[in-house]
Amino acid sequence: MASPIPILCRNNAGTGFLLTDEKDVWLVTCVHLLSGLKETPVIDTIFTGAEIRIAQTSSMIPLFLNDQQSFSVVINKTTGNLVDALAIKLQPHEITGLTSFGMFEIGSIKTIKVGETVTASGFLGLGKKLGSGINTFEPTIVQYQVDKVQGLSIRLSTPGAEGLSGGPVVSELGLVGIMHGDVGDSAAMTNALAISLDLVSEQLLR
Repeated sequence: MASPIPILCRNNAGTGFLLTDEKDVWLVTCVHLLSGLKETPVIDTIFTGAEIRIAQTSSMIPLFLNDQQSFSVVINKTTGNLVDALAIKLQPHEITGLTSFGMFEIGSIKTIKVGETVTASGFLGLGKKLGSGINTFEPTIVQYQVDKVQGLSIRLSTPGAEGLSGGPVVSELGLVGIMHGDVGDSAAMTNALAISLDLVSEQLLR
């Protein structure tokens, strides 16, 4: 199974993972790691000059290549804001530097139901560790029960944690979502939230 990837986006740290259809490979993570906003409006300049750095490596992945956008986002038709999911189509040399993390197959994406058990993996406290000069860290795996499924949102049974954002959420059947936040705020988290990949993958992975 694929492993989570520790990433840095501007002043934010979190998690990403790779998805492939055997032809193309995408690095998937959360929009809010770039925007710094819980709800990101549809403003192109948010992504201008942005790049993602892979922690523990020298890899830098730009969001634009020769002035051409190399990433995809999805607009939430209900709110008018961006869904908190970002997919960057990788170039061959970028893929080479990340193959050790493994990849999820698009065909492994599954639907999820209330009551099912899922796990989320990512890098808890990554930003604080890097800020303290700690450059060695391992991913954490957290188990949840699915508490509610509504539209694109999967609500989980217990609080999220900083550093898990952008990481994969997996059931025993396959990949189900992208961890992206919490019902509460950073000071009082209550229920972790994930984006349903089953509902956004077709628009996101292009």
